[in-house]
Amino acid sequence: RAAPAMPKGGGESSSLPSEPDESRTCDEESEKGPSIGETWRTAPFFALVGAGCSWIVVDSLYQLLTNEPQVQRGGEMFGIFQAISGYSGLSTAGLYFLYLVLSPCRLSFRAEKSIVLVIISTSVLTLATLWMFWDAWAPQYPLVVVACCLGNIVANMTYFFVFPLIATYYGGWLIAPLRVGSDGASLITATLAQLENPTGNHNVFPVRLLFLCYTGLSYLGLASWCYIIRYGIGLLPRKPVPAAQSDSDDSSTDPVDSLSTDTPLGTTATGSRACILRACAKLATPPSVLWTILLATLVATAQWGVIVAVGPIAAKRTDPTSCSGPDGKWAFRQAVTLNRVLMPIASVVSTLVRCPRPLFAVLGCAQLCAAAAICSIVHGGRHDWWTSDSGRALFIGLYALVGTLDGYVYTMAYRYIGETPGLSAKARHNASNLFGLLAVATVNPVSILVGSLVKSG
Repeated sequence: RAAPAMPKGGGESSSLPSEPDESRTCDEESEKGPSIGETWRTAPFFALVGAGCSWIVVDSLYQLLTNEPQVQRGGEMFGIFQAISGYSGLSTAGLYFLYLVLSPCRLSFRAEKSIVLVIISTSVLTLATLWMFWDAWAPQYPLVVVACCLGNIVANMTYFFVFPLIATYYGGWLIAPLRVGSDGASLITATLAQLENPTGNHNVFPVRLLFLCYTGLSYLGLASWCYIIRYGIGLLPRKPVPAAQSDSDDSSTDPVDSLSTDTPLGTTATGSRACILRACAKLATPPSVLWTILLATLVATAQWGVIVAVGPIAAKRTDPTSCSGPDGKWAFRQAVTLNRVLMPIASVVSTLVRCPRPLFAVLGCAQLCAAAAICSIVHGGRHDWWTSDSGRALFIGLYALVGTLDGYVYTMAYRYIGETPGLSAKARHNASNLFGLLAVATVNPVSILVGSLVKSG
C-alpha cells in the first residue's frame, strides 16, 4: 500500500494516480497493517486532514464562550449551541438517508473527493470569517450562531463522506491518523485558549489571533488533502483477480464492482419499494463487520451522548462538602483532561496494534460498564464511598477509560471495515455508510434526551 512515487522534473505523467479500480479488495496482506515507514510517510497528511475538518469550528466556538463571557449572553448561548448540535445532527442524518433513498447510483470516486474538498474548504472559510468578524453585531453575535451551524454540518459531513471515502479507497488503518487529527485539533484549540486566558479572568492576547491560528491549521488540512488527491497518497493497491473468478456471483470477490457505474438500484421495482431497495442496498453490511459497527456505535453514544452530559453532575457528587465544592471541580477537571488527551493517543495505538475481535468485544463492553458506573454515581448509589479519595480517583479513572476506549474501539471498527480480507470496495463503502449514519443518528437523539433529563433535574 505504499504511496505512488511523485513525479520528478521531466518525469512522465504516468506516475500520477489514475482513477482507482473500484474492484479493489482487502487481502491478507492488508490485514497486517502498514509498515513503520509507510505510517510516517502517509499518516501526517491524513492527520492534518482530520484536523482541518471534523469538530475544529465547534471546539473553537466553545473556547470563545469560555474566554469571552459576554458572548455567552448569560448562559443562553450554551443552550443555543446544544440545540444546534442536536437538531443539525438529526437534520443532516435525515438528508443523508434521503440521499441514499433517492439517488439511483453511488457517487464516483472523483465526486467524493470533491465533496471532501468542499467540506474542508467550508471549515477554512468559516474560521476565516470568525477571525475577521466574530464580534460583529454584538451583543447578539449572529455570526457566531451561523458558524456553529456550519461547524456542526462540517462535522456530520465528515462522518458521512470523509470517513467512508478513506475506509473504502485508502484503507481502514488511515482512519486512525484521521481521528488523531480531529481529536488533536480539539486538544490544540483547548491549549491555545488556555494560553490566551490562563487565569480565567484576563485575555493575554486577542481572540482574533486565536482564530487566525485555527484558520491556519484548517488550511493545512485543505493543502494536505489537495496533496493526497494529487499524488494518490495512501491509496489501496489494485489487486489482480484471476480470470476463473470473473463469473463468480460472490460480491466479495467480484472483479467488476464499480461503486459509480453499477446498474441503478431498484430498477426492478417502482415507487416506494424501489426507494427502500436503494437505501437497503447502500447500507447492506457483511455480518463480519456489522457487529463491530453496532458495538462501536454504542461506545460512541456512551461517550458523546451520555457521559458528556452526566459527567459534571457525577463529579459534583464526589465532593464531600457540597455539590459546588472544590474537590468535585478538581476531579472533573482532571477527568476531562485525561479523557481528551488519552483519546487521540488510543487512536494512535489502534494504528500500531491491531486488536483481535474477541478482545475488541471485551474492550467495548468494558467501556459501556465504565459509563454505567459513572451514571450510577449520578443516581446516588454508595454516596459515602464516592466522596472519599478512592471514590474520586476511581471516577477520574472511569471517565478517562470511557474516552480512551472510545478512541480505540471506534477507530478500530473503521480499520476492520477497511482491512477485513475479501471485502470488496462496495462492501466497504456500504459498511462505512451505515457506520456514519448510525454514529450521527444515534448519538444526537440520545444527547438531546439526556440533556433534557439533566436540565429538568
